[in-house]
Amino acid sequence: MVYRSYDPETGNLLWQLDMDKGRSSATPVAIGDRLYIGNELRNRGGEGDGGGRLHRIKPGGSGDITPPDDATTGEFVEWRMDDSGIQMASPTYLAGNFYFFERNSGIVNCVDVETGRLEYEKRVRGAKAFWSSPWTDGKHSFAMDSTGNTHVIAAGDEFNVVMVNELEQQAWGTPAIAGGRIFLRTAENLYCVENGR
Repeated sequence: MVYRSYDPETGNLLWQLDMDKGRSSATPVAIGDRLYIGNELRNRGGEGDGGGRLHRIKPGGSGDITPPDDATTGEFVEWRMDDSGIQMASPTYLAGNFYFFERNSGIVNCVDVETGRLEYEKRVRGAKAFWSSPWTDGKHSFAMDSTGNTHVIAAGDEFNVVMVNELEQQAWGTPAIAGGRIFLRTAENLYCVENGR
């Protein structure tokens, strides 16, 4: 799989990066002048299935910025993390870390955005598959699993589930946030959650 960056004004190719294999379902994330992109390995449950590579890209690249000889760093690739946990859900950024919620296993990976170091990889008790992307209030990461239950995880390098908000309804879509409200869609209902109501 090759990841490409284009000039939004002209449509011209700026740079490309060979991600080896897999697919890119998660949305890229920009923090400051760094871009974080990743790929999900997809082998339908077979060997090699799961979270793929996460790259931290520096600005200014052009042409092929793939590090030679499968190296984990290059002129415009600050670092590469293999087995990052990135899959279907986009990561959420909170207090210096990314939180990746795995598609089938109910696992969360916490990764330092500066170094690519894995802070923890933990099974979220009672969680099913994470298809929807998480969101944050600046203090917590909220991740809704496929049963509609939202797992609230505190920011920090230590794993801490603060609470679980239960719906117990099949859910795959990422919630929408607008006007101080959170809209949650399950297979059966649409919910609107508002502070103080």
